[in-house]
Amino acid sequence: MGQGATPGPRKQPGTKTKDITIMAKTSIHIKPANLGAGGHGSTNAEGHAFRLDWYMKAISEHPKAEGHFELVADSSHNEEERNKHYYPGGLSALYERDKREAAAHSRTGKAPSTKKRTRVNAKTGRAYEVESWTPIREGVAVIKPETKIKDFKPFIDWLWSKGIGVIAITIHRDEGHIDSKTGEIKINNHAHLLLDYMNHATGKTIKLSKAEIKEMQTRLAASLGMERGDSKDITKRSHIEANEFRARKLAEEIGQLEREKEEARQERDDMRQAAREGLAAKAASMFGAGELAKARKRAEEAETEARKEKERADKEEAEKRAYFKEASKWKGEAAKLSEALQKSKYEATQAREKGLAKGLRLMAEAIEPERAAIALIMIQEEGTSVPLKLWNEYRCQEIKGLMKNGNFPKIG
Repeated sequence: MGQGATPGPRKQPGTKTKDITIMAKTSIHIKPANLGAGGHGSTNAEGHAFRLDWYMKAISEHPKAEGHFELVADSSHNEEERNKHYYPGGLSALYERDKREAAAHSRTGKAPSTKKRTRVNAKTGRAYEVESWTPIREGVAVIKPETKIKDFKPFIDWLWSKGIGVIAITIHRDEGHIDSKTGEIKINNHAHLLLDYMNHATGKTIKLSKAEIKEMQTRLAASLGMERGDSKDITKRSHIEANEFRARKLAEEIGQLEREKEEARQERDDMRQAAREGLAAKAASMFGAGELAKARKRAEEAETEARKEKERADKEEAEKRAYFKEASKWKGEAAKLSEALQKSKYEATQAREKGLAKGLRLMAEAIEPERAAIALIMIQEEGTSVPLKLWNEYRCQEIKGLMKNGNFPKIG
């Protein structure tokens, strides 16, 4: 039995076992074809489906570009078949023909809008989105490694019965990925179907009902001899594009590598711990268990003391920082108080000078108004601080004597 295989049911005496074949599942996802201009007049959808030279050159030059796939095998194993009735001028010519037919059947004479737009129901006032007009579409179907284009014939007949024209079919056996753990190449076998959803009699695109869309999946599975994939009504999962699928797979692989890395790190730590324990056991056998226990105790005590010393140092450092912070605060407050004190002293001095000047004036006027005027002129000549100077110097004494004896010279 090979590695990874699971044992089958055990036979009972006198009983027969029935072989069970597990069938691969298939499904098809329909989306608007990428009609963006490619090289040599072809579209991106054709470049990818038919592996055109200009497209393969772009892949080789920019392998990591968004939308590009990963080639893991020879493209010569691919298959393709084109409907000559549909494909004389390529998808661009077919698309232009569909636009002309749609315009010819339209009341306005214009082709439908190729952009998604929002409309509002006049009765209910509710807004709803109108899908863009996309008559050329592409279906991507999961297939078996041995699937051939001829196996699609019953499915193609069913599409034609619904009015959907099959433009071309290509089978790709060169895409996939390489397992990061085992290096195994895993092929993503799939087929591309280029489809024309245009009703050329009415100029409108074909719209399948929900039941017909489900039937499409069943018809495909029957045509390819595969099991129908689970309905999204059951799985509640929506379709994801190939780019997103590859991104998710890459994320899963990265996550798996991280888990393995963590397991390896844990295993390494376990081995180191086991080695330390082994050395301890060896030391115990050499020096005795008692001496080893004493050594461990001394080491633990030294470690505890070092931890306490660090805590004390950290505490002292924190106290110093708090002290300097508080000292800085009080230094600022002291500077403010000093400034306020100097201001108060200055204001007191000014008030004192003004009071002395006023008193001197009143004294002079009381003695003799005319002579007081002369005294005031003398005071004003000395500036704002003259009252203090007059009061403290000899000149002040002289004016006081003149006032007292009444010897002020008269004006005029």
